[in-house]
Amino acid sequence: PAPTADGITQSTQEKCFAVVYGPHVYLMLDENARATFLADPATYSRGAPAPPVARQRIVVVGPPRSGRSSLALQLGLDLGLPVLDPISAVGEMMQEPSPLAQEVQKVLRSGGEVGGELLARVVVAVCRRHPGFILDGFPATAEQAEVLASEDLALTSVASLTLPDEAAKRRADAHLMATSPDGRFLRPRPAIPIKGDPDADPPILESEIPAVRALLCGSSAVAQPLQKYNSEAHKLLAALTKDRAILDSLDASLPRATVHRAMRAALCQASVQRQTLIAKLQKGHPAPMAGQQRWFLKATLEKRRGRFTKDGGDYCPVGWQQDKELLLCPSDPSLRRMVKVGRELYVVHNDDAMEELLSCAQYYLGGGSQPLPDDLPSRLEKMEAISIPDSALECKGFCPVTFKDGPSKDQPIQAACLKPTKDSPEEARSFVCKYKGTLFRLLDAKKQERFMRTPHLFAALKMPIKLPPDALPVVLDKLPLPGYLQHTVVDAISEGLLALGQAAPRFPGVDNRESATKFLALYLRSRNAGNSPVDARLHGQNLARFRKACELLVRGAVGRDLPKAVLPGSEVVEEFMARHAEGPRA
Repeated sequence: PAPTADGITQSTQEKCFAVVYGPHVYLMLDENARATFLADPATYSRGAPAPPVARQRIVVVGPPRSGRSSLALQLGLDLGLPVLDPISAVGEMMQEPSPLAQEVQKVLRSGGEVGGELLARVVVAVCRRHPGFILDGFPATAEQAEVLASEDLALTSVASLTLPDEAAKRRADAHLMATSPDGRFLRPRPAIPIKGDPDADPPILESEIPAVRALLCGSSAVAQPLQKYNSEAHKLLAALTKDRAILDSLDASLPRATVHRAMRAALCQASVQRQTLIAKLQKGHPAPMAGQQRWFLKATLEKRRGRFTKDGGDYCPVGWQQDKELLLCPSDPSLRRMVKVGRELYVVHNDDAMEELLSCAQYYLGGGSQPLPDDLPSRLEKMEAISIPDSALECKGFCPVTFKDGPSKDQPIQAACLKPTKDSPEEARSFVCKYKGTLFRLLDAKKQERFMRTPHLFAALKMPIKLPPDALPVVLDKLPLPGYLQHTVVDAISEGLLALGQAAPRFPGVDNRESATKFLALYLRSRNAGNSPVDARLHGQNLARFRKACELLVRGAVGRDLPKAVLPGSEVVEEFMARHAEGPRA
């Protein structure tokens, strides 16, 4: 028989009742089955595999009037998860014949209350029946949270609503004042007497009927629950998030729709990230670990670090294999730049390296890849680095990175030999690294980062024989007079004298010597480096006024310049007399 395009002979097709549909061949049991398939092939053909299920187990906690129960119900509808609370858990437990159910029945029949450890055991037992759930109103105390954490229900989120006490009380009062469409209060009011019926037999007097009590609502009713929650909240959250980074803090003072959208978006994103991880791992591919802190224990994340994690730091395998750089990756609680390869976890330093590792994990992590060196550099703490003398440093305290870069054009090699002096601020002497048992001091943070990335390029440098001498601190009190002046006031006075010669001031009614002295004093005061911003502005204004007053007169008159008569009351004369009477301000 002639073979078909799919390689199946015609006799085989007739015998097995085969159907070619799309890229697949389907074999039917008989003619009726083939006719049914031909009538509706989409129903019976192989479709795309369903995405893996990301089970979420969520706990919603918050103070009274924070919208906790409303949020739990909305999330349950969005995610298709059952919403559990202590009351429903006890009711569900009562429906089964188990020792725990009998213990609950015994407590209820005796008039007791199911609470504390017994309630925690009931809630845990009910939660274990559901692969995914949303737990509302539990735990309410730190003791219950400890029981819930010890049972390891693999919680994936703890939605913690925060609301100030005053906002909660305002919401409670608004809830108490709620009215129906016809204007009636939805809840009975406190201290409202009910009138008696004098026509009744016997007559009922008003005083014999007590006032209707209000339901438990209003600010007075939530004051005690608020105080109790606030005292337990910190310990409660610490117990639930001790082993997993699953805390989602929400501001309940925002509109409830806003809070709901934010939490739903976070959970949906986590679900997609989990499905992506499972799908890639099922195919044996490297998978991104973004958002997986919800499903992994903190201890597991630390234990499964790969061979590029040393001394408590994660080094990027891509940077090491490509450029031989030791790129220490910062800690990221969201695991956005972590990759799972097999059972091991690796961290990269940027998004480009993430794509490289996901696409070529075998090249960067396989047997042919180069492992990290045994000796890795480390930074010294600031106080320890400052106290290290130059004699204990390699390269005689000079910066190896600056020496490696070399001097600028037409300068000797000694120009690249730089190091902080003893008079330098502490910050400049705090950049010290340790590598292979030796210490190196760098000039700044950028050079320290370069050394940390490629220490092997700088550790073996040979310094020149002739090095710049150490700059000794200058003791001004022991200097001779010329040296003392050179280190203190020569520069400032020289600059002031140059400005004096250019201005040649002459204040109204004052001779040249006094005018020059006042100008120099004002100039030096305005240029004092120790001035505060206010003093600098005031002294600058005084100098500007002095300059303006000196401009009233014209110096250097020659014989061809004729005197000019001025009228009585001239502005120039009045200004001159006013300045003369006021005198120059130093």
